Amino acid sequence: AANTTEMWIFTQGVNIRITKVIGDAVHNELLRRQALRCHKHPNMSGPSLPPLTLVGVSREDLLTYGDMLDGRVSRVEIENEGNKLEENKFELNPDHSHFIVVRD
Repeated sequence: AANTTEMWIFTQGVNIRITKVIGDAVHNELLRRQALRCHKHPNMSGPSLPPLTLVGVSREDLLTYGDMLDGRVSRVEIENEGNKLEENKFELNPDHSHFIVVRD
């Protein structure tokens, strides 16, 4: 469906369980699209595909670096180091195009 309509896909945004599976699928699809546009395939001009928009909606208190997202700076660069399951803290999935972080 994502290849035929201009739809947005919403998940919980963290890099675990089904959200990670969806993020991986979007990542693989983007790689497939990039390969189709490769300079080695100049005659493969198929139909124009709609953009893939994957939005994660996550609670700030569930993120390992939620304290960095206090709104003081407009851009935060984060390096994922892994989920902390014992603390119930999770990384954002890097394959999402957008995130909405909410404070509960």
